[in-house]
Amino acid sequence: LEEKLQNLGCQSYKITTQKCGIRPTTHDRRPLVGNHPIHKNLYIFNGMGSKTVMMAPLMAKQLIDNIEHQSEIFLEADIKRLEKKNFHKFVPL
Repeated sequence: LEEKLQNLGCQSYKITTQKCGIRPTTHDRRPLVGNHPIHKNLYIFNGMGSKTVMMAPLMAKQLIDNIEHQSEIFLEADIKRLEKKNFHKFVPL
């Protein structure tokens, strides 16, 4: 960013603080939303990386509707898509 500012010919500046954050993402860059397949009282709402962060309000609504009314979650975001591949490794506590 500093290099780009210099290329734009900006006035002098001083960096006073810096912050960073982590964008959780998944291998397929899709969110993970839904009921944990083993721990039934655990719900997952994650994977809203840079590409899907704008979908967070919609995904939150879907999760709430799923919890309250057992409505479906978008197939592309539903945690069930990873159940066979990943969750068979975990054992219930």
